[in-house]
Amino acid sequence: MPIDPLAPDEHAAGPLALHPFSLNRLRLYRRFAVPRATLFDALHDAALMPDWLGTPDRPLREARVALHPGGSTRLSWGPGEGVTLTYQDVELPGRTVHSEVGDTDTTGGPVLVTTLVLPWAGGSLLTREFWYQDEAARDALLASDMAATLEAGYARLEALLGTRAKAA
Repeated sequence: MPIDPLAPDEHAAGPLALHPFSLNRLRLYRRFAVPRATLFDALHDAALMPDWLGTPDRPLREARVALHPGGSTRLSWGPGEGVTLTYQDVELPGRTVHSEVGDTDTTGGPVLVTTLVLPWAGGSLLTREFWYQDEAARDALLASDMAATLEAGYARLEALLGTRAKAA
């Protein structure tokens, strides 16, 4: 599988792009038409999470966030359907590093995730790099509906932030 050579500045505008980056990594890009600080805050706002991470068919039932090194985020859609993120590094308003472990381990262990929210003309560029335990875990996620699920959530988030901006 080819390695994605794109840097964030070279990535075309549009919906989410998810690419294999090395033998065990995925890189995600998504542009948002909101300022960097607005996006970063929204990504970590437990009160907003049910509106964009949940759906009518699968509501987000629990969202707790402690955004600091050593803190954690807990997300749950029901019994056995959750994920815990533990933060190793947090730099406001644009970078987090966390490990991610699901209630049901489908990745062979924790996934290390680096998130960057970068300024971009017209808004912000979200980049996320996922480091899986091995190539098989990475490929299983690539073959899943991960990209479509994430894009649907990010589209709901962008619409929600646009609605809030118009109301302000």
